Amino acid sequence: MLLIMGCKAAQGYSIAKPMPADDLPEWLSVYTPNQEWLSCGNKVRTEKENKIKLFRLTTNHWKNRFISYVQSSPEDNQHEPIMSEQHDHGGRWISRAYKEGVFEENSLKRLERAHNNVHFIAQSVQLSYQNGDIDKARGALEGVVTAYNEMSNVVGMCE
Repeated sequence: MLLIMGCKAAQGYSIAKPMPADDLPEWLSVYTPNQEWLSCGNKVRTEKENKIKLFRLTTNHWKNRFISYVQSSPEDNQHEPIMSEQHDHGGRWISRAYKEGVFEENSLKRLERAHNNVHFIAQSVQLSYQNGDIDKARGALEGVVTAYNEMSNVVGMCE
């Protein structure tokens, strides 16, 4: 995501744990960058393609967190996923896309409907989960995935 947003330098635990300065030369001599990062960083995309890639990344992350939330026991869940379709990253992306005018309005309307449908189904699953009907909630996750895949197909039409 950072590469798509133009970040060309990074640090952090995804790369290496903190180390003494004296250890850095040896670490650098054996470090191999993540191939997926290299591939993404070397790919040339249009502004529109970058925006779509960011939408896909953020909504996929939301979907995976939601599934993990429902598959976990309620005692283990400390943070609920963002359930408002206007306030999650996908909803904010759609709002910005309307203002920026990079995509056709009809395409964005179809995407917005598909995105809202994902949240409508997820809210139903969450309600079952919160009411203690864990098996029903977990059984309904397939509906969330299906709605997400349909939304992904709509995103493909925006490209």
